[in-house]
Amino acid sequence: MSEWQLLKAIPGRDLSDARLKAHFAAQLVGSASGAIVPEQADYGHTALHRLVGTSLLAGGWFGAGDSRRRVALAPAELRLSVLDGNLSETASFLLDGHTLDEGRQWLIGTLGHEFDLIDYEMPPHPVRDGGAFTREDDGALEAIGRGFVNASTLLTSHDGGDVRCWPHHFDIAYLLELGNDKSIGVGWSPGDTSYDEPYWYVAPWPHPAGPDRPELPGGHWHHEGFVAAILTTSAIGAHDAPEDEMTEVESFVTAAIGGSRALLE
Repeated sequence: MSEWQLLKAIPGRDLSDARLKAHFAAQLVGSASGAIVPEQADYGHTALHRLVGTSLLAGGWFGAGDSRRRVALAPAELRLSVLDGNLSETASFLLDGHTLDEGRQWLIGTLGHEFDLIDYEMPPHPVRDGGAFTREDDGALEAIGRGFVNASTLLTSHDGGDVRCWPHHFDIAYLLELGNDKSIGVGWSPGDTSYDEPYWYVAPWPHPAGPDRPELPGGHWHHEGFVAAILTTSAIGAHDAPEDEMTEVESFVTAAIGGSRALLE
């Protein structure tokens, strides 16, 4: 049974503040994991994974045997968790009313391991400058959480497991390797400086030259700064059934992957 959930009709601009707060909260999970999880050449030790059946974005495993643990974030609640080897929550911390550094200090005390936040170039926001997280009950954070559930559901059905949320850009994606240094990135973003609303993307690499692009069932081709097929949330039709919404997105992603393959040939 699919975990896909219908998205509420919240305008993208109303998701912006919630997205940024969840993005900063994810830095705590990625930075803690980056300091403790065994290092990987592709920086996968800093990545988060959505846990099936939940909205949790969890870092990698560390420790061994009965001491195995991982750190997770529930975006809708701005809640940090420490999970044991059975994925049971052993400790939690609500960021609402607390600063980024207070969240970091809680994790340090709970994990018994010092770490600093990874020095990414993060967007401006009061939280970045020491302001406290706030969790307004307007549905925006819940929509961000549902977006990650939907994205993980669809992308995992393609890739089979190597679907990761990267703390720098706060997108969730997988990379389709084609050989000869060619690849296609397939993912979902809750929004960024390019699109101030959640969107799906299929990005061929290297960026194909020339103006010609295959037609897409919905969405459009983006060309400024990067080349990708884009489907924004506002471009998705209104649906009463989750499976119909998922089918529309799946059709776009499948066509965009096929079009990207053609561009790279």
